Amino acid sequence: MNSEEQHAKILIVEDRPFFLDYLKELLQDRYNVSSAETYTEARSIFHAHRFDLVLLDLGIPRDEHSEKAEILGYDLLKEIKRTDPFVEVIILSGTSREIDSAIRAIKEGAYYFLLKDDKIFEKKLLMTIQKALEVRELYRQNESLIRQAKFFAEKQKKVFPYLHPDLNYHFGLLLGESQAMQRVYETIAKLSHRRTEEPVLITGESGTGKELVALSIHTTSPRGERPWIPVNLSAIPKELIESELFGIEDMVATGVKGRIGYFEQADGTTIFLDEIGEVNQDIQVKLLRALQEREIRKVGSTKSIPVDVRVISATNKDLSELIKLNLFREDLFYRLNVIPIHLPPLRERKEDIPILIQHYLYQHQQEERNPNIRIAEDAIELLQEYFWKGNIRELRSVIKNAVILRNQDTIYADDFLRILPNRTKKLFASNASLLKQLPLLDENGQTDFKRIEDSQYKNKVFLRVLIDHEGLIENVLGTLDISRVTGYKYLDEAKFCLLSSLCHVNTRIDTLAQAWGVEAGKLEKTIRRANRLLHYLEELEERFAGEDERIAAYLNVSPEQLRQGRNFLRQKR
Repeated sequence: MNSEEQHAKILIVEDRPFFLDYLKELLQDRYNVSSAETYTEARSIFHAHRFDLVLLDLGIPRDEHSEKAEILGYDLLKEIKRTDPFVEVIILSGTSREIDSAIRAIKEGAYYFLLKDDKIFEKKLLMTIQKALEVRELYRQNESLIRQAKFFAEKQKKVFPYLHPDLNYHFGLLLGESQAMQRVYETIAKLSHRRTEEPVLITGESGTGKELVALSIHTTSPRGERPWIPVNLSAIPKELIESELFGIEDMVATGVKGRIGYFEQADGTTIFLDEIGEVNQDIQVKLLRALQEREIRKVGSTKSIPVDVRVISATNKDLSELIKLNLFREDLFYRLNVIPIHLPPLRERKEDIPILIQHYLYQHQQEERNPNIRIAEDAIELLQEYFWKGNIRELRSVIKNAVILRNQDTIYADDFLRILPNRTKKLFASNASLLKQLPLLDENGQTDFKRIEDSQYKNKVFLRVLIDHEGLIENVLGTLDISRVTGYKYLDEAKFCLLSSLCHVNTRIDTLAQAWGVEAGKLEKTIRRANRLLHYLEELEERFAGEDERIAAYLNVSPEQLRQGRNFLRQKR
């Protein structure tokens, strides 16, 4: 028995208690079984839950007060197929005299009929259920593909009015061919073949496209046939979050009018909780209950409401750090983080930047009906080296700015340099992330470096070990148990971090050492010794043809800070 069988939901509609008990005992270890003995009860249960298959006796009483069974199964069958045409219905016929009725039911949309008095009834039932579920899954997958194609076509018209003919739009909305994005695509594809209860937590900096990933997950799932419910938690006043999420009960005495919350609206579909790290601990407790118990309670009510909701959440914060600060519940984190997806910042997938540039440039070419608008190669190289604190959102804004302000159809690097310095307040402030304390290692200076998945954290660990060993790369390789090739890859990032941070604090080694939580003496030796920062700076000067503005933009510092850093390094040589 596979996991899909275990999750399949079957409703048994049978008015004979002894036969109902027999069916439940036969199937409950294989499937998720519910039952009803009357027409009224069956309707209520069917509309309250989602089922994959129904076992139906056509002769059932209307309700528990009815004295005899009626032929109400036809009405229930029609209602089931009208509500969800993909629910398969197997008719259970008492004797061969009811075959005509069973055949009529098949014409009405039933999958098959079985005689209860058949000598091999049990074997036939199990085989028929299995085949019916397989047929349902094939129909569902086919319908899902058609629906996805229609949905993405409609969504593309809104998000991307014009599609570049030479670009590969994954799931209709996502762009990029880097290894990091390929892993994201693989995860979404795997989720599309599974049942849809697993919560997903999408992490990444602001502007990396977390909502588009969430929308792709929803739309490729069986729940994608229904609208999803996106909720930006950071945009809701804190005092209103509970009522917005879970609703308000009618309170006649106080005149408060009832309202349905987002969770109740999302019953049977997906809710997207953006910026989950913004909610306070009181709301976190209620979210945990909703995930664990699959039920909610409105503000002002003592009654629990069952909900069938798939939760996809996203955050640009480090929830593990919030847990350490007692700002986020660890148990809620584990409930949300069943399927983790990390979106890397744009600066860590630079090979995708030319693809994104092509896409956004094509949008402007079509809007202005001018196919001659182009971005020169030197400009693309500059944009690939830029820090992109605002990620894809910032790239889109910069390209739009450049297109609008251009003096000619070809946009060069100098044109972008005139735009980028105007963003210096935001640009230079972004170095604050580089000035956070470096990770602490254990008392022996050891760390399981190879098991670290977060690339930013890995770079900081490498930098910490490098400073602890005063810039001696051979000692770093031994401590981290990595090859020379791997070590020099991380050394390049360490050089960028050292030079950028040193310029940002106006070459104050003591200030930088305090920010990083390292000894100033070790930091100074690291700067002077193995990293050879002046040679690294000279490499940047050669790459950017000695233009300080371009070098400063790459390092995320001001031109004046860059000049101070250069003078400092020359004095230290």
